[in-house]
Amino acid sequence: MIAVRVNSKEYELIRRNAGELDVASYVRAAALEKPPPEIEKTPPAIPSADIERYIESLRGIELLAALPDSGLAAVYNKIKIKKYKKNDLVFLQEAPNSYVYFILSGSVRITQLSEEGKEIVIAIHRAGSFFGEMSLIDGRSVSANVYSAERSTIGLLTREDFFSLLYDRKEVLQSLLKILCQRIRSSNEKIEILNSNNASQRIKILFIMLSKKYGIETNNGIHLNLRLSHQDIANLTGMVRETVTRTLSKWTKNGDISLSAKKFIHLNNSFFEEYPNM
Repeated sequence: MIAVRVNSKEYELIRRNAGELDVASYVRAAALEKPPPEIEKTPPAIPSADIERYIESLRGIELLAALPDSGLAAVYNKIKIKKYKKNDLVFLQEAPNSYVYFILSGSVRITQLSEEGKEIVIAIHRAGSFFGEMSLIDGRSVSANVYSAERSTIGLLTREDFFSLLYDRKEVLQSLLKILCQRIRSSNEKIEILNSNNASQRIKILFIMLSKKYGIETNNGIHLNLRLSHQDIANLTGMVRETVTRTLSKWTKNGDISLSAKKFIHLNNSFFEEYPNM
């Protein structure tokens, strides 16, 4: 216990400066040369409409899709909601990780730096996807940088709660195994892209790969439900943007693809002529 002697004038000064704190706490903090403790404030309540929206977003996460309403509500009660602006760093390569990340809205890009210092986009994950599970499973540091590609809302679930979810819910574990297999196949396709020396071939393989995950079938081909800039495509294929622009311009003139003002790409039927089995 610390005893501090003050006169009446000093006491009155302390009392005024203490504000909402009790005087004893203020004096003890001053005696220890530490700032007085902050007054705890109750966080604002989340509107029920937002809670319903977040739970509905969790329903769109492939890993959690098989959970009943009660299971989704239980997951919501355990996650921490964070909002990111465009190009915010979500986490850094080689940093320790303690969470699995559920993208409730927006999208993120997964990147690595080449030996030349060039950013290579490994993947783009959008709302409904999740990431960070690999470092939780094998206990190693994060293998890539993750940035928000646009304004995004992400739910963070701790390692302990993630493993409890896998152990308690068989359907979630089965979904995880299926998703990991899909990601291995995507990695193999990515290797195929980088092994090709032909620019058109690289971009075609990328579009075929993206059409399997983000494609919406139409009477005249497949609409890629994913916004991609020329720079995004260049990063995903390891090429320069100018080469991508020339290739897409050629395909547009030939009628193989159509580009919208909002950066959506439509792959027309003629685009798939070289890939009859895909």
